[in-house]
Amino acid sequence: GIGKRLDDKKILIVGMSYRNDVGDFRSSAAVDLAGMCKDAGCIVDCSDPYIEGDKFEGYSVNNSLENLSCYDSIVLCVSHTEYAERDLENRLLVYKGFILDTNEVLSKDALRKLVLNGSNVKATGRGDL
Repeated sequence: GIGKRLDDKKILIVGMSYRNDVGDFRSSAAVDLAGMCKDAGCIVDCSDPYIEGDKFEGYSVNNSLENLSCYDSIVLCVSHTEYAERDLENRLLVYKGFILDTNEVLSKDALRKLVLNGSNVKATGRGDL
């Protein structure tokens, strides 16, 4: 996970737009985060249902949300409705890396399931994790 050196750590940032269910990436904290991670030496991929194609501002795109095990960390930034429709919560149950939920993308129940499953998960802005 992210606790040591960031060189060559592979990170997936989930949700790149500036808010839920829109395709506007201007003033997006997730885009800023991706840049900071890249500058720190990370290999950054992104996922957002509003990105078309396999590249976004120089980052590879993983909109299939497949092969999550190849990532050292997954950072959840935007709660697009499509993530719930595609069962992101259950996809994360088999992931064993570090998960950071920065914007209440996952429900409290989903976070509890991940913790009980042995996942290394943290959530910002919440007193329960």
